Amino acid sequence: MASCSDPILGARPKGISSNWFLASVVNHHRITLSESVFLLTLCASVALCASEYRVKKASRASLNRLKRLINEKTEQQHSDEKKLIGVLDDSPLLVRDPTAQRHHDELAVNNLDEYFQGDVELSETQVEILEKEIVESAEDSKARRRRKVGKAPLYKRWDRTRPISYDFASSVPYSTRIKIRQAIQLWERKTCVRFQESGPNVDRLEFFDGGGCSSFVGRTGGTQGISISTPGCDVVGIISHEIGHALGIFHEQARPDQSSHITVNYRNIPIGRWNNFYPVSLSQADVFGLPYDAGSVMHYGAYGFATDPYTPTITTTDKNLQSTIGQRAGPSFLDFAAINIAYGCNQHCGYLPCRHNGYPNPNNCSECLCPDGFSGSICQYVQYTSCGAHIAVSQDSVSIYSPNHPYQFDSNSECVWLLEAPPGGKVFLEFEDVFQFGCEDTCDKSFVEVKTGPDFRVTGYRFCCSTRPTKRFQTLGNEMLVLFKGNRERSRGFKARVWSDVLSTSVAVSHGVSGKEVAVKSVADAGNGSARESVSKRIANEKKNAHATSCPQDVRRNATHLKPVAEV
Repeated sequence: MASCSDPILGARPKGISSNWFLASVVNHHRITLSESVFLLTLCASVALCASEYRVKKASRASLNRLKRLINEKTEQQHSDEKKLIGVLDDSPLLVRDPTAQRHHDELAVNNLDEYFQGDVELSETQVEILEKEIVESAEDSKARRRRKVGKAPLYKRWDRTRPISYDFASSVPYSTRIKIRQAIQLWERKTCVRFQESGPNVDRLEFFDGGGCSSFVGRTGGTQGISISTPGCDVVGIISHEIGHALGIFHEQARPDQSSHITVNYRNIPIGRWNNFYPVSLSQADVFGLPYDAGSVMHYGAYGFATDPYTPTITTTDKNLQSTIGQRAGPSFLDFAAINIAYGCNQHCGYLPCRHNGYPNPNNCSECLCPDGFSGSICQYVQYTSCGAHIAVSQDSVSIYSPNHPYQFDSNSECVWLLEAPPGGKVFLEFEDVFQFGCEDTCDKSFVEVKTGPDFRVTGYRFCCSTRPTKRFQTLGNEMLVLFKGNRERSRGFKARVWSDVLSTSVAVSHGVSGKEVAVKSVADAGNGSARESVSKRIANEKKNAHATSCPQDVRRNATHLKPVAEV
């Protein structure tokens, strides 16, 4: 059989893509474009430059054997009827909102029988490692502890000192390539991991259209594929999910501490697909000491693999997180943190007194990476948005609400409120009046999010649709963060009443806020210098204008004095 070989460079090495090999030939011989096209056509014609250069995934027989083993173990673990049903208490399972649109993710595109956990590719070696671990885990704990030492790793990480090389197969259209680059930029912006298109490394990624959305976990060696089909997978959030796998992240709901945060409702899942919810052991999936994040881009939605599409397969232990799981807008703060820890991205950074659970930015050690809703060099300020404020709440309640409420907010609106009680106090919030957002199973487009703290790294309670939450939310510390996002469609939004259990002398007010006497704390770093003074003046003017249009008559016009949050 003919081969894609070169008299000087030799045969194309195993695991090297045709694009990389062709580039090497072109560079060495300085051949013309027409000659290079002929060479590529020749290679393709003998099927040596097609998909076989990629890392081979496990055979269907091997994958099915692993799935059967997991199904049997899961059935054994849940032989008790109550565990099998998957209900933590005596309350009935949640019922899907009949008006909710199904949230689009990789599970809606894939042939679920072809992958591990819905979208993960496994090599034969990885199947063997998982099978061995499952068998050993059934033995006594003492034996298991002995075997834990020296276990073969399920995957390897990339070399962080070199950019990850990647290519596009010809099957990937230009429009999808743009979105893939955007997803790559999401990861690069907040981690130290770098990618290089058409880079020189032997170990590399190739994006191709394989009829679904899928990826290996971690670095397998050679050219490993990430399937991004068009249409279906060509969504930046879905692509960032698959890249997350390639960087070494498993699904969030497959963490070893799964049972503390979610319940898998096995009675609504075909037995043959129980394997998709099997938690990966701590020896194979490091959680890096980070808390469970319902808002991770790596988390399943609530209805994956469901027999009855109106009953969830995943129920969050904290019921207020039910609409948070499954987002595909992009990596969460903790997704970035996991990669930064895994790749030692902050090792070169010194100490920074980051507030609100921020940490040194690996791309700029002089500033902190901040959780959603915070900004400033050490996360000391509320993120500047067109509305919202830092509010010192008192026993006298104030109301916060989306722009134009009870009328429709404009698309692409965004607001952040930091609600702060006096030291030792707590913040309380109750929704009231009209509540209306676009409705999907997962709230990641238009929603209101409540973070009760004190750990602001974790994604909070997200609510959308038209059913007003009835719970009274209470902080664990003295701060609460409320985020509003109004992407795409226009709706009427929300209104909420907030107060503290401790008397305070002042209450803040800003656009989207109504109340009594008041002092607004800064929503941006006013700082020193003419540029920052200009920003401060602009913010103050905007506050005055907003105050004049959205505050009740009994609120004073001079309530727009800016005060840095750091002084609180």
